[in-house]
Amino acid sequence: MIFALLTLKPKVSKDIPSLQKNYQPQFAVVNRLIEHKNSTKWLFTDVPIYGFYADLLVPPEIAVFSTKRIKTGQLSQDEIYELLVKYRPEQILIGRFKGFIYTSSDVDSYINKFYSKSNDISVVDHYVLKSLK
Repeated sequence: MIFALLTLKPKVSKDIPSLQKNYQPQFAVVNRLIEHKNSTKWLFTDVPIYGFYADLLVPPEIAVFSTKRIKTGQLSQDEIYELLVKYRPEQILIGRFKGFIYTSSDVDSYINKFYSKSNDISVVDHYVLKSLK
């Protein structure tokens, strides 16, 4: 019995689904953020961990962007718009709450007016201020 246990090879990566995931698309997002790092003061995002990995500042009001804040009314679409106008971020990254953010006509028109979308990133929607392109 002991011999049988010693000959078993651990198959950790096959047993844990999160270890099987290909993280290349997420690395591409971080690399894209870093491309404009020198000209970026603020990153507006609903996935703040990307800002952390790219070493970019995220406005404190959205650093904790969560479903709970949306459902309890602690974060509204009007506030999202006001924060965009207040901080005028050089980059915008939207990944988790697309439906919430894009259904605001003010936010959508603001983004379309001042930002260009990076079409080669599929994991999230990435926008860069038109003056930086």
